[in-house]
Amino acid sequence: MTEDDIAQIKDAQNFNTSFARGLKVIRAFDAMHPRLSVAGVAERTKLDRAVARRLLLTLVEEGFAKQEGKTFELTAKILTLGYSYLSAMGLDQRLQPYLDELSAQLEQAVSVSVLDGSETIFIARSERVGQIMAYVVRTGLRLSAFSSASGRVLLADLPQDELDRRLADTEMVALTPFTKTDKSAVRDEISRARMNGYCVNEQELEEGLLSVSVPIHGPDGRVRAALNTNCTYTKALQIGFVETAVPLMRSFASQIGPLMH
Repeated sequence: MTEDDIAQIKDAQNFNTSFARGLKVIRAFDAMHPRLSVAGVAERTKLDRAVARRLLLTLVEEGFAKQEGKTFELTAKILTLGYSYLSAMGLDQRLQPYLDELSAQLEQAVSVSVLDGSETIFIARSERVGQIMAYVVRTGLRLSAFSSASGRVLLADLPQDELDRRLADTEMVALTPFTKTDKSAVRDEISRARMNGYCVNEQELEEGLLSVSVPIHGPDGRVRAALNTNCTYTKALQIGFVETAVPLMRSFASQIGPLMH
């Protein structure tokens, strides 16, 4: 984005405050906050309660949210916004066969995620029946980029100054006793992911869980997404999961890459 673009955005004639506030309201809902009151939305978005209420009722009227008593939650219609992104990238149904096949070969759930600021967003997945985790990988799930294998793979492709800026602006939160919160240690993990071409995360997101991610390069050679899988930590050590998974995931990533236009 050029300086002229930034200047235009800041120009009131080219910036719609109401639309921006509506997006903030949508982003207020997440896995930890699936249902929110007007006061809850106002607190999370720093908006006036009257403004938050009007925006929530607008979402309800348009079918993107529903109201039960004093609480609101998003509806499945919100996924149509994300589907527009997937269609524009050419991923939609063409991606699923690759994920299903990889999941069958690994006998584990697999997913694809992209970077959004300091978070990763899961845009596609193939599930395995019977897997039990504290968090369920689903389309739309957001995770800290700095604490997840997928995030570190994606961050590894950023220019150093951009990586440093995002790292400086991010508060490290310990999700388990194993989560790295020292920024130097996190930077080292990102550097290791860049050097190795994959990332292994051991119990930093959930105790007992090992995650593996490899980059998906687009036709231009840039990292466009991350291909991810996970396994219970104990089983992963017993069967040499990382050694088996990484080559297979790289092979599938190379097949998926041409779809990332």
